[in-house]
Amino acid sequence: MKFTLITQCHMDCGYCFVKKTDERMKVEVAQKGIDFLIHSPGVNKLLALYGGEPFLEFHLIKEMTLYARKLAQSTQKNCAISICTNLAVLTDEQIDFIKKHDLKITVSLVGPETIHDRYRYFIKGAGTYKKVINNFRRLADCIPKQNLIISYVVLPLISHLVFDNFVFLLNLGLSNNFNFEIIQEFEEWTEDAQVNFFEQFDKIIDLVLKEIDKNNFIFIKYVVRELMLKGEDRRLSQMCPFFHQTELYPSGEMAFSPFLLNRKDKDCFLIGHLNVSINERYQHCTFNPAGPQCRNCLSDYSHPLEQDNKVRLVQEYYALRSQKAARFIQKNNKAYVEHCRKYLAG
Repeated sequence: MKFTLITQCHMDCGYCFVKKTDERMKVEVAQKGIDFLIHSPGVNKLLALYGGEPFLEFHLIKEMTLYARKLAQSTQKNCAISICTNLAVLTDEQIDFIKKHDLKITVSLVGPETIHDRYRYFIKGAGTYKKVINNFRRLADCIPKQNLIISYVVLPLISHLVFDNFVFLLNLGLSNNFNFEIIQEFEEWTEDAQVNFFEQFDKIIDLVLKEIDKNNFIFIKYVVRELMLKGEDRRLSQMCPFFHQTELYPSGEMAFSPFLLNRKDKDCFLIGHLNVSINERYQHCTFNPAGPQCRNCLSDYSHPLEQDNKVRLVQEYYALRSQKAARFIQKNNKAYVEHCRKYLAG
C-alpha cells in the first residue's frame, strides 16, 4: 500500500505529476492507514512511502516505522517498509535510521549526468546528479545492497538509449535491482519511441539472462514479482487493485492510482476515506476470480481515465516480456529464484 506523505519536494522535475501544494499527512491518518494495511487479509505486507519527497517528513517516517513494526509483530504479520526518494538530501541521522530498521530505499535515476540533469533538477534549475550519486554511495557503504533499488526513469525522447543508460547505471556498482518507471503524459510515445523501447528492453532482458550464466544476478522488479507470486497471489496481482495499487493521500482519501491526486474529477475515483468509510462496493468484497465483480473491478474503475494507448503498449510490452523472462528463469535457474526468494521477496 502506498502512502503519499507530502506533496512538497526540493526538486521540480518536468515530468512529475505531483503538484507542489505542500499537503502533509497527519500522524493520525498515517496510523489509520497502517491499521488498514496490517489488518487486511494476508501475512506479507509492503508499506511504501512516497511524496513529493518523503524525507521532508522524516519525523513521520520514524513514527510510522515504529508503529507499523509493532503492529505487525503483535498480529504475526511481516511488514517490509520502502521509501521512494530523490536522495538529493540525506542526513547521517536518516542513514542510521534506515540501517537500524532495515528500510528499503528506491532512488529515481535516468542515466549519465547530462541526461539525468536534463530531467531531474532542483527548483532553481541546477542538476541533481552529483548530489544524488554521492548520497547513494553513502547509503551503499552501510546498508545491504538488496535494500537499494534504482527506479529507472524511461522517457520517449531517450528511448533509443534505454539499454545504454541501463548499463551505465548498473556499472556504477550501487545496485543491481531495478524498477522501470515508464513516464506518461509528458513526452509523446510515438511509434518510433515504442519500437525503440521494445528493442532496447529486449537487449536488457538478454543481458540479464546472459549474466545469470556467469552467476552475476541483475534484478528487474517485474521479473522478480512474477517469480515470487504463486497460486491465488498471482491471480490477485492480475485482477485485484487492492493487492498492489491502493494509494493513501495526505487527506485520508484512498484511490487505486497516484495519478489522481491532482485531478479535478478525483472524487469520481476515490474508493473511500479513512476518516469516513470505504465505499459500499468495496466494504465486504472477497476475492472470487470467477465472479463478475472481481473480473470487471479494475476495468470498470480505470475505463473513464482514458489512458494514452501509446504508453499503454509500452507498459504492456514491459510486462509481457518480463513474464516471459520469469518463466524461462523459473525453468532454468533455481539459484536466481532462490536468491529472489531469500533477499528480494519483500
